[in-house]
Amino acid sequence: MLQRLHRRMEEFNHKPTEHMLYWISIWCVLGIGSACLLGIAIARWTGSTTILRCKMKLAFGIPCPGCGGTRALWYLLHGNLIKAVYYHAFAVYGAIWYLVFFVSQTIQRVAAKFGKQVRGMQFHMSLLYIAVAILILQYVLKLLIPGYNV
Repeated sequence: MLQRLHRRMEEFNHKPTEHMLYWISIWCVLGIGSACLLGIAIARWTGSTTILRCKMKLAFGIPCPGCGGTRALWYLLHGNLIKAVYYHAFAVYGAIWYLVFFVSQTIQRVAAKFGKQVRGMQFHMSLLYIAVAILILQYVLKLLIPGYNV
């Protein structure tokens, strides 16, 4: 059984980057979503919302680079792009590119099952560099601008 698993992992490592990112992103979304739901369930069961608060902000008094991401995605899902970008521009950028990538890759896979050739979005390192730049800029603004509440 371990040999079979090892063989499958080696086959997976020889797939195109987009294939690996597609499946890794599915498992990440499922894992993060499950962790969030578990945290909410524990908070409701115990009656304490401390588990949902940023541990870095509780310990050091400054927000972490991810603070505001959940609210940003909440506002994005409700169509308020301005508030979403205010709370966490990186989360909005990542969510939009993830959606475009995931949908195009899914279309490519479904089309291939029907013998059609459709090319999904390809991964480019420039998208990653832009994401890191947005994350750093957003975090610096959180730390430097007084009254920037996240």
